[in-house]
Amino acid sequence: MSQDAPVAVEKAHLLTIRAEIAARLKDEIGQSPLSQNALAQALGITSGAVSSWMSGRTQPSLEQLAVICRGLNLSADRILGLGKRPRRSEPHEDALRHQFQKSALASAKLKEFNNRRRIDAAKADLARAGGELAGVVSAMTAQVLRIAERETDARERALAEQGDEDDA
Repeated sequence: MSQDAPVAVEKAHLLTIRAEIAARLKDEIGQSPLSQNALAQALGITSGAVSSWMSGRTQPSLEQLAVICRGLNLSADRILGLGKRPRRSEPHEDALRHQFQKSALASAKLKEFNNRRRIDAAKADLARAGGELAGVVSAMTAQVLRIAERETDARERALAEQGDEDDA
């Protein structure tokens, strides 16, 4: 098989896709209440350009396709043939899809693992902070009790001294 053979197959495939898009455009525009002329005017092009799309000689730009889909209330998938119809996939596409799915699953598991690690680290930080906080609260409570004890002792001495002065 020569190197030109894959290129020829690819060109034939593209021509088939172009013909399928043209057929879907023709069908949808034909079913639409808009005429070819009205659609052309809405897009700012000639009706000959719309006719060229419908015959497959040319294709609308992405911007024009977006306007067509909005105007006809269609999905671009419908025009491009990407809807729910079953599609024959090539073996390499299946392998790529499988690899992508495995990669996506591995990525999700890694994300979940990292999230769990972050949660565990946050719990440990909270436990440490809680222990430290409990220690700080305990030390502050002890200090407040010592201050209150000193103040009580000072009041009692002041009252005792005042009582001694009253007795004298």
